Amino acid sequence: TALANANAANTNAAKALSDLNAGNYLTKDTLSNAPSFEALQTQVNNSAVGTNLLTGTNNELQTYTGSSYGSGNLASNSPACVSGQAYTARMWIQDYDVDTQLVVRFWKDGAQADLTNGNVISAGSSGYSVVSFTADSTMAGCLMTFTLTFPTSLSTTHTGQYKELKLEKGSVATDWCPNPAEILTQSDYAKIKAAIVALGGSLS
Repeated sequence: TALANANAANTNAAKALSDLNAGNYLTKDTLSNAPSFEALQTQVNNSAVGTNLLTGTNNELQTYTGSSYGSGNLASNSPACVSGQAYTARMWIQDYDVDTQLVVRFWKDGAQADLTNGNVISAGSSGYSVVSFTADSTMAGCLMTFTLTFPTSLSTTHTGQYKELKLEKGSVATDWCPNPAEILTQSDYAKIKAAIVALGGSLS
């Protein structure tokens, strides 16, 4: 029995030493300096902003190269359009050498049924392109995709940057935030904070 206990203690000590060497431990110092924990409050605060119906969007600048009419989908999902619902889509655009704008396309049975464009961001300038619309019978039930279009150029590709793509219900564009599935809730945050405090740490 004594030998078994000694072996178990040795195993536990070896694991603890390995965790320490790998940095896999929590102390007050490591908690206060952990960027992932510092970001939690920001994520929770963002959850109070108008719901972003899109996933896979970002508030960091992304590069996009496309042709005159654009292609693909800059979001990870394609929400279904609900008849009679008002929507607003918005995206920051910069660094293009031609006029650029956000475009929302509507797809039914694999074919494009309709589209609507946002305001134009002039060549060499930057700003938000906003699309506001209320889904009519043509759009109802369609899947929506979001990309850039270059209305003044028909034959070449152009490269620039974009960020903060967001689709929300209603006719007013609000600040970008992640989709609710991509952020922590107040309840999630409270549970994590309680666990950290129980371990002797703190989180403001």
